[in-house]
Amino acid sequence: MRGSASMVSYWRGASPSLRLILITVGTTLALWFIKVVLNLVGLPTSWLDVNLALPGSLYSLGLRPWTLFTYMWSHNALGHLVINMLLLYTFGRMFLAYFTKQQFYALYILGGMVGGLFYPLFFSALDAMGQFYIHLPLYGSSAAILSLVVAVGFYRPFDRVRLVWVGRVPYYVIALLFVFCSLLLNLHSNIGGSVAHLGGGFLGLLFARLLHHRVDMTVPVLHVYRSVRALFCPSSWVKRPKRTPPPSETREKQEPIPSDDVEIDEILAKVKRSGYSALTEEERARLFRR
Repeated sequence: MRGSASMVSYWRGASPSLRLILITVGTTLALWFIKVVLNLVGLPTSWLDVNLALPGSLYSLGLRPWTLFTYMWSHNALGHLVINMLLLYTFGRMFLAYFTKQQFYALYILGGMVGGLFYPLFFSALDAMGQFYIHLPLYGSSAAILSLVVAVGFYRPFDRVRLVWVGRVPYYVIALLFVFCSLLLNLHSNIGGSVAHLGGGFLGLLFARLLHHRVDMTVPVLHVYRSVRALFCPSSWVKRPKRTPPPSETREKQEPIPSDDVEIDEILAKVKRSGYSALTEEERARLFRR
């Protein structure tokens, strides 16, 4: 019980970046473990990639639309996982210096999904032009992370960050550098992945530009999240009690004025009209017992 309580406490105190890292690393390790077990017992593992990874055609995506969300939570290589998690931790902290936690989660998911959508769109366009390439299932959160990088880089482009051996560098330079590197490193080996990265970066740029015009594109995502939570969270089914006024307000509204106070007011009014001598002995006694 203590172990579970400490884990819950650690999760509640974790930053949004660390939470996403824990989810992604845990999902990736679990997927790798399942594949190892299936290989050991001689069972196929391809059905995991079919149902979790992002396909490279719009037709397959239409058959498995959930893969547009599931693909970003696991990786197929250790180096890919480590680099992405380091970038998520670093740029997640930079993002949260300017934006809210809700915007962080919403843009991360939106960036991953929009970037992922660019992947089958690109290959479908090539197929339509007669250029056929092998498009393997796609894993990874690079598009989602790049959306955060570009959002910070173009929302506060001239803010600077100190880099070792380089000095203070503007955010927009860092954003452009990461976009260039993501294209350069994957252009020949994984051109579809580079297109997905561009999609995530495009969404980060759109997010930053719209915010400059006081439009937050993450608001619809947050509305959907609250609606789903209200639908499935049992606490939302409990009818909230009506507000009860504070005790002092209740007494003022509901309790009648005590009769003793009414009598005292009448005696004082009589004194004002006719003087103290006009009071009877009973009225005088009542006044002094007040």
